[in-house]
Amino acid sequence: MLTNQPVSTNITFAWLCKTVAEVTEEWEIEFIKQRLLTDGYIKMGDFGDGEPPVLTPTGIKFIQSGGYTREAKERELEQQIKEQTLKSLKRSNTALKISILAIVIPTLISLCGLWKSKQSATTEDLQKMQQRIEKLEHSKSEAKIISNALEIKSVDTLKKLTNHK
Repeated sequence: MLTNQPVSTNITFAWLCKTVAEVTEEWEIEFIKQRLLTDGYIKMGDFGDGEPPVLTPTGIKFIQSGGYTREAKERELEQQIKEQTLKSLKRSNTALKISILAIVIPTLISLCGLWKSKQSATTEDLQKMQQRIEKLEHSKSEAKIISNALEIKSVDTLKKLTNHK
């Protein structure tokens, strides 16, 4: 039968913290109690002092889903995902810059070699060089477009990862 008396005066919130959570400091016990009450996961008994706390339906779901430990793990995982995404973005940008340099430098060396070997360039040679320069400028603009697209995609991926937490 239910009465207006607690089940046992020995079963208190402090006793639960000490036996279940291995928390013994009074300030820790009070902190845990206030946090659980504030978050709406427990409510203190209605029948008097010493009555153990009662889990709310929200508290039951919270415990079933892993509690504060799960939240901490999710925050840590989210932080790791962000760090790895940023590292990946930096690597892809660096690789793109290196590939652009790998195209531009040999072309410039070739152009300098041609220029030195032929001091008196003919009109045809000038046209060919102009075409090469135009191709290089075209390649450069394509590389910039690819770089911008990669950067936008990386930012979008990071936003999606952040929104799915």
